[in-house]
Amino acid sequence: SSFFLFIYQYLIISNSTMEATKHQRNESDYALARLFNLVLLKIVQLVRDIEALDLPEDYDWKLDELNRVYVLFVNELDEVYKHNTKLAVM
Repeated sequence: SSFFLFIYQYLIISNSTMEATKHQRNESDYALARLFNLVLLKIVQLVRDIEALDLPEDYDWKLDELNRVYVLFVNELDEVYKHNTKLAVM
């Protein structure tokens, strides 16, 4: 999950340093939305895999970390959808 946190931080930094014109923002929104969706699907798969292992409760923190990263990505995806409403209906 630290990998996903790294990706999240990198994307936020990259996104915040982009030029602020609306045209450029819309061009990058599709790529960001696609990437966020792929990462979210991977997180869901990881949670399923961890749950299937039936690990002791000592390992619940791993699910908590994945959940936190998942929520961060969902929030960022919502922001992308707010900027580009056409993506939200795709």
